Amino acid sequence: MLFQGIDLSEIINIYPSVVVKHGDEITTISFEWFDENSASVERLGYALIFLDSGGQKKEIFFNTYAEIMDAMQELSTLLKK
Repeated sequence: MLFQGIDLSEIINIYPSVVVKHGDEITTISFEWFDENSASVERLGYALIFLDSGGQKKEIFFNTYAEIMDAMQELSTLLKK
């Protein structure tokens, strides 16, 4: 299960992100920031970042844009239930 270990009823924010390398640093950035600055970083993949009501952060990583889009569609279906 893709979202195993994540209590979706406790999630307060979900951030889709791009995982990038800038110099020696690897970090996540917004899709918008990446679109505007893609020439200055190396894209490594994608991530969904979940923040829960207790302040805990969990991340799920994806290799391709298609994978993160599929995951967001699945997440949308689960949250509608």
